[in-house]
Amino acid sequence: MTTSRTSDAPSNLSERVALLRAHELFHGVPDDFVARIGARLPMMTARRGTVVYHPGVTPEGLFLLKTGRVALYRLTGGGRKVVVGILEPGATFGDMPTVAQRMGDTFAEAIEDSAICVMSRQDIQELLREHPSAALAILHSVARRLRAAEDELENVAVRSVPARLARLLLRLARNSGRIEGFTHQELAELLGTTRETVWRTLNEFERAGLVTAERRFIAVADVEGLERRAAERGSIGEGRRAQEPT
Repeated sequence: MTTSRTSDAPSNLSERVALLRAHELFHGVPDDFVARIGARLPMMTARRGTVVYHPGVTPEGLFLLKTGRVALYRLTGGGRKVVVGILEPGATFGDMPTVAQRMGDTFAEAIEDSAICVMSRQDIQELLREHPSAALAILHSVARRLRAAEDELENVAVRSVPARLARLLLRLARNSGRIEGFTHQELAELLGTTRETVWRTLNEFERAGLVTAERRFIAVADVEGLERRAAERGSIGEGRRAQEPT
Protein backbone atom coordinates (compact mmCIF):
# COMPACT_ATOMS: atom_id res chain seq x y z
CA MET A 1 0.00 0.00 0.00
CA THR A 2 1.32 3.45 -0.88
CA THR A 3 0.43 6.47 1.20
CA SER A 4 1.52 9.09 -1.32
CA ARG A 5 -1.03 11.20 -3.15
CA THR A 6 -1.03 10.77 -6.88
CA SER A 7 -0.40 13.75 -9.13
CA ASP A 8 -3.15 15.33 -11.19
CA ALA A 9 -3.77 13.46 -14.42
CA PRO A 10 -4.62 15.21 -17.66
CA SER A 11 -8.28 15.02 -18.56
CA ASN A 12 -10.17 16.91 -21.24
CA LEU A 13 -12.92 19.32 -20.31
CA SER A 14 -15.69 17.25 -21.84
CA GLU A 15 -14.86 14.32 -19.54
CA ARG A 16 -14.95 16.48 -16.43
CA VAL A 17 -18.16 18.20 -17.45
CA ALA A 18 -19.79 14.85 -18.26
CA LEU A 19 -18.81 13.55 -14.81
CA LEU A 20 -20.30 16.59 -13.08
CA ARG A 21 -23.42 16.61 -15.23
CA ALA A 22 -24.16 12.98 -14.38
CA HIS A 23 -23.79 13.61 -10.65
CA GLU A 24 -26.84 14.43 -8.54
CA LEU A 25 -25.10 17.54 -7.15
CA PHE A 26 -25.46 19.17 -10.55
CA HIS A 27 -28.98 18.09 -11.48
CA GLY A 28 -30.81 21.21 -12.59
CA VAL A 29 -27.65 23.31 -12.64
CA PRO A 30 -27.19 25.31 -15.89
CA ASP A 31 -24.68 23.97 -18.38
CA ASP A 32 -22.58 27.13 -18.35
CA PHE A 33 -22.05 26.85 -14.58
CA VAL A 34 -21.12 23.16 -14.85
CA ALA A 35 -18.63 23.99 -17.61
CA ARG A 36 -17.13 26.81 -15.54
CA ILE A 37 -16.59 24.54 -12.52
CA GLY A 38 -15.42 21.64 -14.68
CA ALA A 39 -12.80 23.78 -16.41
CA ARG A 40 -10.86 24.26 -13.18
CA LEU A 41 -11.33 20.91 -11.47
CA PRO A 42 -8.27 18.64 -11.35
CA MET A 43 -8.72 14.98 -12.25
CA MET A 44 -6.38 12.65 -10.42
CA THR A 45 -5.56 9.02 -10.97
CA ALA A 46 -5.08 6.79 -7.94
CA ARG A 47 -3.40 3.48 -8.58
CA ARG A 48 -4.68 0.50 -6.66
CA GLY A 49 -3.38 0.66 -3.09
CA THR A 50 -3.03 4.45 -3.03
CA VAL A 51 -4.32 6.11 0.14
CA VAL A 52 -6.19 9.11 -1.23
CA TYR A 53 -6.40 10.73 2.19
CA HIS A 54 -5.84 9.86 5.82
CA PRO A 55 -6.45 11.56 9.18
CA GLY A 56 -4.31 14.57 9.89
CA VAL A 57 -3.56 15.57 6.31
CA THR A 58 -7.00 15.43 4.73
CA PRO A 59 -7.64 18.49 2.54
CA GLU A 60 -11.05 20.10 2.74
CA GLY A 61 -12.93 19.23 -0.39
CA LEU A 62 -15.12 16.67 -2.08
CA PHE A 63 -13.84 13.80 -4.19
CA LEU A 64 -16.08 12.55 -7.01
CA LEU A 65 -15.26 8.99 -8.00
CA LYS A 66 -15.34 8.66 -11.79
CA THR A 67 -14.06 5.09 -12.21
CA GLY A 68 -12.74 2.37 -9.92
CA ARG A 69 -13.55 1.64 -6.27
CA VAL A 70 -12.46 3.24 -3.01
CA ALA A 71 -12.61 1.65 0.44
CA LEU A 72 -13.27 3.78 3.52
CA TYR A 73 -11.82 2.31 6.69
CA ARG A 74 -10.69 3.09 10.21
CA LEU A 75 -7.91 1.56 12.28
CA THR A 76 -8.41 -0.10 15.64
CA GLY A 77 -6.00 0.50 18.51
CA GLY A 78 -4.19 -2.65 17.39
CA GLY A 79 -3.81 -1.38 13.83
CA ARG A 80 -6.49 -3.62 12.27
CA LYS A 81 -8.56 -2.18 9.42
CA VAL A 82 -12.31 -1.86 9.92
CA VAL A 83 -13.96 -1.16 6.56
CA VAL A 84 -16.97 1.16 6.83
CA GLY A 85 -17.75 1.43 3.14
CA ILE A 86 -16.76 0.51 -0.39
CA LEU A 87 -17.56 3.29 -2.83
CA GLU A 88 -18.61 2.82 -6.44
CA PRO A 89 -18.34 5.25 -9.39
CA GLY A 90 -20.52 8.31 -8.86
CA ALA A 91 -19.96 8.42 -5.10
CA THR A 92 -18.67 11.48 -3.28
CA PHE A 93 -16.39 11.43 -0.27
CA GLY A 94 -14.03 13.75 1.55
CA ASP A 95 -13.88 16.32 4.34
CA MET A 96 -16.28 19.22 3.90
CA PRO A 97 -17.37 21.06 7.08
CA THR A 98 -19.37 23.51 4.96
CA VAL A 99 -21.92 20.78 4.26
CA ALA A 100 -21.58 18.91 7.58
CA GLN A 101 -19.52 16.11 6.06
CA ARG A 102 -16.61 15.09 8.27
CA MET A 103 -14.42 12.07 7.64
CA GLY A 104 -12.78 12.25 11.07
CA ASP A 105 -10.40 9.34 11.57
CA THR A 106 -11.37 7.62 8.31
CA PHE A 107 -8.90 6.57 5.61
CA ALA A 108 -9.77 6.32 1.90
CA GLU A 109 -7.83 3.84 -0.22
CA ALA A 110 -8.23 2.97 -3.89
CA ILE A 111 -8.85 -0.77 -4.09
CA GLU A 112 -8.89 -0.57 -7.89
CA ASP A 113 -7.16 1.85 -10.23
CA SER A 114 -9.42 4.90 -9.92
CA ALA A 115 -10.04 8.26 -11.57
CA ILE A 116 -11.17 10.93 -9.13
CA CYS A 117 -12.30 14.51 -9.65
CA VAL A 118 -11.54 16.92 -6.79
CA MET A 119 -13.86 19.79 -5.84
CA SER A 120 -12.34 22.38 -3.53
CA ARG A 121 -14.12 24.04 -0.63
CA GLN A 122 -14.38 27.19 -2.76
CA ASP A 123 -16.03 25.25 -5.60
CA ILE A 124 -18.60 23.80 -3.20
CA GLN A 125 -19.33 27.20 -1.66
CA GLU A 126 -19.83 28.70 -5.11
CA LEU A 127 -22.18 25.87 -6.06
CA LEU A 128 -24.25 26.28 -2.89
CA ARG A 129 -24.32 30.07 -3.18
CA GLU A 130 -25.53 30.11 -6.77
CA HIS A 131 -27.62 26.93 -6.65
CA PRO A 132 -28.84 26.21 -3.08
CA SER A 133 -30.75 23.12 -4.21
CA ALA A 134 -27.40 21.32 -4.38
CA ALA A 135 -27.30 21.30 -0.56
CA LEU A 136 -30.16 18.80 -0.50
CA ALA A 137 -28.31 16.50 -2.89
CA ILE A 138 -25.23 16.66 -0.67
CA LEU A 139 -27.27 15.80 2.41
CA HIS A 140 -28.80 12.85 0.57
CA SER A 141 -25.30 11.67 -0.37
CA VAL A 142 -24.10 11.94 3.24
CA ALA A 143 -27.20 10.08 4.47
CA ARG A 144 -26.62 7.26 1.99
CA ARG A 145 -23.06 6.88 3.13
CA LEU A 146 -24.13 6.74 6.77
CA ARG A 147 -26.65 4.03 5.90
CA ALA A 148 -23.95 2.15 3.99
CA ALA A 149 -21.65 2.34 7.02
CA GLU A 150 -24.43 0.99 9.23
CA ASP A 151 -25.00 -1.84 6.74
CA GLU A 152 -21.29 -2.72 6.82
CA LEU A 153 -21.31 -2.85 10.63
CA GLU A 154 -24.47 -4.97 10.61
CA ASN A 155 -22.85 -7.22 8.03
CA VAL A 156 -19.95 -7.88 10.42
CA ALA A 157 -22.26 -8.38 13.40
CA VAL A 158 -24.83 -10.79 11.98
CA ARG A 159 -23.12 -12.64 9.14
CA SER A 160 -20.48 -15.33 9.16
CA VAL A 161 -17.18 -14.84 7.36
CA PRO A 162 -18.29 -17.11 4.46
CA ALA A 163 -21.44 -15.00 4.00
CA ARG A 164 -19.45 -11.77 4.13
CA LEU A 165 -16.84 -13.09 1.70
CA ALA A 166 -19.56 -14.22 -0.72
CA ARG A 167 -21.13 -10.77 -0.52
CA LEU A 168 -17.78 -9.08 -1.16
CA LEU A 169 -16.94 -11.32 -4.12
CA LEU A 170 -20.31 -10.64 -5.73
CA ARG A 171 -19.78 -6.93 -5.35
CA LEU A 172 -16.23 -6.89 -6.70
CA ALA A 173 -17.17 -9.15 -9.62
CA ARG A 174 -20.37 -7.30 -10.47
CA ASN A 175 -19.20 -5.91 -13.80
CA SER A 176 -16.95 -8.64 -15.18
CA GLY A 177 -17.67 -11.82 -13.21
CA ARG A 178 -14.09 -11.93 -11.94
CA ILE A 179 -11.82 -10.34 -9.35
CA GLU A 180 -8.20 -9.66 -10.25
CA GLY A 181 -5.21 -8.44 -8.27
CA PHE A 182 -6.39 -9.05 -4.70
CA THR A 183 -4.26 -11.11 -2.34
CA HIS A 184 -5.86 -13.17 0.41
CA GLN A 185 -4.47 -10.65 2.90
CA GLU A 186 -6.17 -7.74 1.13
CA LEU A 187 -9.51 -9.56 1.01
CA ALA A 188 -9.10 -10.38 4.70
CA GLU A 189 -8.53 -6.70 5.53
CA LEU A 190 -11.70 -5.73 3.68
CA LEU A 191 -13.61 -8.30 5.75
CA GLY A 192 -11.90 -7.72 9.09
CA THR A 193 -10.74 -11.32 9.33
CA THR A 194 -7.55 -13.33 8.83
CA ARG A 195 -5.73 -14.36 5.66
CA GLU A 196 -5.97 -18.01 6.68
CA THR A 197 -9.75 -17.77 7.05
CA VAL A 198 -10.10 -16.26 3.58
CA TRP A 199 -7.87 -18.99 2.12
CA ARG A 200 -9.90 -21.71 3.80
CA THR A 201 -13.26 -20.20 2.80
CA LEU A 202 -12.21 -19.77 -0.84
CA ASN A 203 -11.19 -23.43 -0.88
CA GLU A 204 -14.63 -24.30 0.44
CA PHE A 205 -16.28 -22.17 -2.26
CA GLU A 206 -14.16 -23.86 -4.93
CA ARG A 207 -15.11 -27.34 -3.75
CA ALA A 208 -18.76 -26.27 -3.88
CA GLY A 209 -18.35 -25.03 -7.46
CA LEU A 210 -19.10 -21.42 -6.56
CA VAL A 211 -15.79 -19.94 -7.73
CA THR A 212 -12.54 -20.84 -9.40
CA ALA A 213 -9.46 -19.30 -7.86
CA GLU A 214 -5.83 -18.91 -8.83
CA ARG A 215 -3.13 -16.59 -7.58
CA ARG A 216 -4.65 -13.09 -7.39
CA PHE A 217 -7.55 -14.18 -9.61
CA ILE A 218 -11.07 -15.32 -8.70
CA ALA A 219 -13.88 -16.05 -11.16
CA VAL A 220 -17.48 -16.43 -10.03
CA ALA A 221 -18.77 -19.73 -11.43
CA ASP A 222 -22.19 -19.88 -9.74
CA VAL A 223 -23.75 -16.48 -9.07
CA GLU A 224 -26.98 -17.85 -7.60
CA GLY A 225 -25.11 -20.21 -5.31
CA LEU A 226 -22.87 -17.41 -4.12
CA GLU A 227 -25.92 -15.19 -3.55
CA ARG A 228 -27.42 -17.90 -1.33
CA ARG A 229 -24.23 -18.00 0.72
CA ALA A 230 -24.20 -14.21 0.96
CA ALA A 231 -27.76 -14.21 2.32
CA GLU A 232 -26.96 -16.56 5.19
CA ARG A 233 -27.24 -14.90 8.59
CA GLY A 234 -25.83 -15.78 11.96
CA SER A 235 -22.33 -14.92 13.11
CA ILE A 236 -20.19 -17.97 13.67
CA GLY A 237 -16.67 -18.52 14.91
CA GLU A 238 -13.87 -18.75 12.44
CA GLY A 239 -12.75 -22.05 13.87
CA ARG A 240 -9.23 -23.28 13.66
CA ARG A 241 -6.85 -21.46 11.37
CA ALA A 242 -5.54 -23.13 8.28
CA GLN A 243 -1.88 -24.02 8.41
CA GLU A 244 -1.15 -23.49 4.75
CA PRO A 245 -0.04 -19.96 3.77
CA THR A 246 -1.52 -17.88 0.98
